[in-house]
Amino acid sequence: MIDDREIIMKCKTSIYENAVASFFQRVEKDYGRVLVQYWIKDHIQKAKEGLPPYLMEILNKKRKLSDSITALDLCCGWGEFVANCLINGFNCYGLDKDETIGTGNKLLEENRLPNQLIRGDAFLLPFKKETFDIVFSFSSLEHIQNPKGMFQNTYFVLKENGTLFFSFPNAIYPVDGHTMLWGVPYLPHNLAEKYVKYRRKRKINDQWDVWYHKKRDVIGWLKTAGFKKIENFIHFDNSKNKKSYLKRPIVNLAKKLSIDPYAILSLKAPMVFMVAEK
Repeated sequence: MIDDREIIMKCKTSIYENAVASFFQRVEKDYGRVLVQYWIKDHIQKAKEGLPPYLMEILNKKRKLSDSITALDLCCGWGEFVANCLINGFNCYGLDKDETIGTGNKLLEENRLPNQLIRGDAFLLPFKKETFDIVFSFSSLEHIQNPKGMFQNTYFVLKENGTLFFSFPNAIYPVDGHTMLWGVPYLPHNLAEKYVKYRRKRKINDQWDVWYHKKRDVIGWLKTAGFKKIENFIHFDNSKNKKSYLKRPIVNLAKKLSIDPYAILSLKAPMVFMVAEK
């Protein structure tokens, strides 16, 4: 008889061995639920401490304009961010095409939270026009080869003056966050796929579903979708990087000089954060 702890350790070992985007799809049938439960519980515990300040600022800004706001977490995974929002008093739905969405809903119910996770496609959103005040999407853009259609659908479901907040890997940052291999972001997609498989960070039959989108391309897609006000958003966690205190003054100076901060900190910022308003 294998207990939950042993299952979790097996999952963690497999994660590091396979380095994984598709790993959780393979293990969901056998013992993925145990790992998801472990993950959700950890996030729920952190959620009780409150959402990160930069997200609270965006949500509170919307709350000032309306007594009640409705948010969507696009490509929400297991729904950990949805749980965070619900715990902190914000009505939030999640959408993802992965089968783990069902597991996420069951776990939300077990933690006395409404099961507001929906299985669906970001290119065929099952929502009416102008449903949400704000749409979030975290680290999912890189898994979509051409996200132009996704931005158009997001624009459709956002209310007037609604906000899209999303993050994606910086194409200029030299390390790939999925495999921790240097140089992968600079390679053409087909060469990157061969390289990560050569380094045994993906199995031969696995698909390399990571595309590094340039910031200017993303801005172009947003403008084509209809978004008017588009800004970069930079967040540094001082607790994880002792040198990050040097970055904030540089960012502030760059803004005063009307210089793109990412042009200065391109090798120091692994993620690009963007805010776009309808």
